[in-house]
Parts: sequence; structure tokens; C-alpha cells
Amino acid sequence: MKGILQSYRKSLDRKNLRLFFVYFCFFFFNGPLEQSLPLFFDSRGYSTFLYGVFLSCSNGIGIILPAMVAFLTINFNYRIITSVGLLISMVSGILLCRSESSLLVIVLTLLLCSGRSFFNFSFGSAVTTLIPSEDRAQYFVIRDIFLFGGISLGLFLGSY
Repeated sequence: MKGILQSYRKSLDRKNLRLFFVYFCFFFFNGPLEQSLPLFFDSRGYSTFLYGVFLSCSNGIGIILPAMVAFLTINFNYRIITSVGLLISMVSGILLCRSESSLLVIVLTLLLCSGRSFFNFSFGSAVTTLIPSEDRAQYFVIRDIFLFGGISLGLFLGSY
């Protein structure tokens, strides 16, 4: 067991810890938002049909959006693509609080959920290419601990 833990020590350098912190922070805020969408639809009195329409559209967009984000990231700086995508996601979340129209709620919720694709397929892809191939498996294990830890802690604290 000690040998396994020692092998991960190389992935815990200062640069990677900053990256893990970015992942933790993003998923600390984004994860609970996405996980609580059924509660949002229910609290606003929207039907399960409307939520089903949202899920269907979300799954369809989940097929196309990563390719579009990757294409944009190749042609532009990943920082610009990540920033624009997250800005769109944040603004849509703010507007979602004030929206009344069912169609607008679906569109804004889809835009809110697009933030994860922009983060993963622009920032995440750029970071992954910088990690040496022999260190990627260890990097992903530790990254996922921070990622799912951020979601879990965010959900826990968000319940209050």
C-alpha cells in the first residue's frame, strides 16, 4: 500500500495541485447546480414532460457540443473558449431565476449545463495534453478525487 501511495507523489506537485484546485472549485459550484435541476423544475411547478424535453435536448446537445468546443479550442485559445463558455453558463443561470416561459427555461437550463462541456473540452483537453503520457493515469485518479469531492461537498453544503 505504501508503494502505491508513493507512486502518486509525483502527481502532487505544485502545478498539478493548482489544477486540482481549479477542478475542485468548478465542480464544487457546477455539480450541485446540475444535480439539483430536477428539484428546480419541481419547485417551479413545471411538468415532468418539460423536464423530459430538457433531458432529451441535453443528451442530444451532449453529442454535438463537445466536438464543437474541441473544434473552437483548436482554432482559438482554450482560455478564451473556456471563459466565454463559462460566462454564457453563468449568465444563463442568473437569467433562469427570472424566467417564466417554459421554452426559455429549457434554453437557459441547456446553456447552464453547457458550462461543463466548455470546461472539460477546452480547459480539460488543454491540460491533458500537457501531462506526460506516462503520468496521465495517476493524474486522472487524483483529479477525479478532487472533481467528485467538489461535487459531493458542494451538494452537501448546498443542501443547507
